[in-house]
Amino acid sequence: VLRLAVISGFSPQSAAIGADVTITGQHLSSVKEVRFNGGTTPAPFRISGNTLIATVPGTATIGQICLTTDAGVTCTSSNFTLAK
Repeated sequence: VLRLAVISGFSPQSAAIGADVTITGQHLSSVKEVRFNGGTTPAPFRISGNTLIATVPGTATIGQICLTTDAGVTCTSSNFTLAK
């Protein structure tokens, strides 16, 4: 059964390039790709328990964080902000 990732939230809401952002939700273990505002480069990530920890890539911009699974793409309801 293919399931979309369900995003409950993420923190911090603002972070610098290279920092970790923790995403909480359901079906995160099936995530294949993480992108910050549709960036050209997928973000490196790891699963830790019931959370997904993504590292902000150098191509990140202000916007939604989107998770891709075999079932499709799910994005955060609020925007991530790039800290200076």
